[in-house]
Amino acid sequence: MVGVDRADYLQRMLGRDCIAKALTWRGEIVRTKSLGLTGIYNLVHDNLCRDPEIIELRSMRKRLDTAVCHAHGWSDIDLEHDFYEVSYLPKGDCLRYTISESARWEVLRRLANLNHERHQEEVDQGLHGDVATKKVPTQP
Repeated sequence: MVGVDRADYLQRMLGRDCIAKALTWRGEIVRTKSLGLTGIYNLVHDNLCRDPEIIELRSMRKRLDTAVCHAHGWSDIDLEHDFYEVSYLPKGDCLRYTISESARWEVLRRLANLNHERHQEEVDQGLHGDVATKKVPTQP
């Protein structure tokens, strides 16, 4: 898989229609609500927002996240989309509509493994010269 354009690969796996629909929908919301992307995503992450357009945008995000996991062959991960306080943002501005902390760590672990595999393929092809192997991070 070395040399494959990731964006093209994911678009083929997810289907251009799915991505185009999400981008078009988001663009329509930006126009109808006269908000920028920050304003729209503030609504996405607002657990009190019950606007049907925003609820649909959350649903599209969930479908896209799930499709990306499936494209990687990770259909065994339950992403558990919901509103979570995330530890990597400041207190008072840390509520996000996202995947669960355990799912996030699992995705990050697998992405790190995938990155190491791809890197090793490149090393095996002589693309990096002498390179030391690094350890994959674990959940704290």
